[in-house]
Amino acid sequence: IHNYTLTLHRVKQLEAQLLSRSKAQREGLPGLERGREEVIAAGAIILRTVIETLGMSSLLVSDLGLREGVVLELAMRTR
Repeated sequence: IHNYTLTLHRVKQLEAQLLSRSKAQREGLPGLERGREEVIAAGAIILRTVIETLGMSSLLVSDLGLREGVVLELAMRTR
């Protein structure tokens, strides 16, 4: 999903779908890691709130983590 553009509209759709399902119904959803069933709906709410608060209509998804970001930032500074 790296470099996927995620729109606010789609986040709202996903949030509604996740909130309408029980934990058991969320288990086994494509792309959802096992053990994340309880927190994924809250994550969608947080993501929607951040996007709305920042006045954004979309965001670019990155599958890199914080450590990779720090390493890339440091590498760019030393050039």
